[in-house]
Amino acid sequence: MSSIHPELRRCVILFVLTGLCVFYVFGTQWLGGSPFTDPKIGFGAAKFAITLMGILLAHELGHYFVAKRHGFALSLPVFIPVPFAFGTLGAVIQLRSLPKSRSALLEMGAAGPLAGFVLSVLAFCIGLPMTEDVGAVQIPLSDLAIAADSEPGWIEEWLLGYPWLFWPFEQLVLLLEWLGAVPTEPGVPLMILADPPLLKGLGLIILGEVPSRYASLDPIAFAGWVGCLLTAMNLVPIGQLDGGHMMNACAPRKAKVISKAILLVLIFSAVIWTGWLVWAVALVVMRAYVSLPIPEESSLTSRAKVIMGLTVVAFACCFMPQPVMLENVGIDDIIWLDEDGHAVPFPEELRE
Repeated sequence: MSSIHPELRRCVILFVLTGLCVFYVFGTQWLGGSPFTDPKIGFGAAKFAITLMGILLAHELGHYFVAKRHGFALSLPVFIPVPFAFGTLGAVIQLRSLPKSRSALLEMGAAGPLAGFVLSVLAFCIGLPMTEDVGAVQIPLSDLAIAADSEPGWIEEWLLGYPWLFWPFEQLVLLLEWLGAVPTEPGVPLMILADPPLLKGLGLIILGEVPSRYASLDPIAFAGWVGCLLTAMNLVPIGQLDGGHMMNACAPRKAKVISKAILLVLIFSAVIWTGWLVWAVALVVMRAYVSLPIPEESSLTSRAKVIMGLTVVAFACCFMPQPVMLENVGIDDIIWLDEDGHAVPFPEELRE
């Protein structure tokens, strides 16, 4: 290891740590068990982690090699592990020199999303045949018992000692309820993932039908879904996002105004999905809404224009206005399962 360049060593270590974090988070938070002790959960988490890390790596290497070809000075991709959501915030590459032409900036910005898009298509092609599609919600009765018997963690216990800390959160919940962003009717809250157009199209081709809203995606297909979400979010034409680079290359004189206008649209899009607001705040905090200075006198090559068209198609295939939504499902509309996986009636004593 001593002969390896320190920057490369750091990037490799962070890549491995991020992969392990994705593996652990998906197993514990999405599959509901320990990926280190349960072989079934471990296998599912491994499929998701390997696929998602492959999509992210393809995205970053697409940026890296195209930028190198155009003479950019830039860092190696640095992956960011987090202990929630999907286990990672993706990766970042730091540009150490400004683009020499509009076409160079456009092709560098488009290379990552296009590479990730291709891998997401491949993930859907592999994972959709293994996806379990159901026409109704199926929940094991044991999940209710686990939820009822669960004890609060140390964070919850600490917060319960300071009830005034909940006030801002309660006001936010009331606002979201008023906007219709969270369900208010009684029932079992269920998180629904929207289907990007790409998933619907490939579902028709591979399965002969679009997967239902209650389909349980195979981990490989789920990683493809995450790849679509990240591709679409990165292609939003703001500042130093991939879409912002491309917009800047197409209209350098108007890029700053367009970037700020779309950032404002993103903030108001919280009415549709609060994730857009979180994304907008992150861009403001990192000052990533500021476009790079580029030579305005250069023009786009024919190749760059074709690449731009392909990227617009990829964005249209991946974009979901409301990627995640909450839906209340009535107790009688759920298929309740016993320990052997057989459908059973809901116990009347638990109906209250």
